[in-house]
Amino acid sequence: MQRAATYGGAPASTNANKPGTYLVLRPTPSRPPVADLILKAQLRSENEQGIGLVFRYVDQDNFCFLLLNRALSVRMLAKKAGGTFASLQRPALDTTAGFELDRTYRAKVIVRGDDVRAYLDEQLVLQGRDSSLPGPGRAGLLAYRNPAASFHSLVLKEI
Repeated sequence: MQRAATYGGAPASTNANKPGTYLVLRPTPSRPPVADLILKAQLRSENEQGIGLVFRYVDQDNFCFLLLNRALSVRMLAKKAGGTFASLQRPALDTTAGFELDRTYRAKVIVRGDDVRAYLDEQLVLQGRDSSLPGPGRAGLLAYRNPAASFHSLVLKEI
């Protein structure tokens, strides 16, 4: 559960500049960093700000993310590469939907090569491509300006 409203960037904008709080899995011999993956988690929030997942997390300056934001009516797949937040080369942005408050979503991200797909409750909601995505990395959770984000059942599978 996230209890602070940590954020940076442009909170009123639908651009990818959305630094927040990230909690990533620690690599172990049985769970090394992965490039091609299926990442699943249950997401829920009582606050309208951002909630999501991070993947291919190399370090604080290089990773990809799925962000849902009710306040902005936004769903996006984006990246931070070389310290700069940006859209994917083939953008994956929906400015007509965010998420419903107090509803648990089954979120899933599937990444194969440069193809990135995001699902909510088994429905494809975003698809993008980016050949500059960071290589193998860690995976985890994201909260943006959201002191009421909760996460359950995080599952990471290499494909």
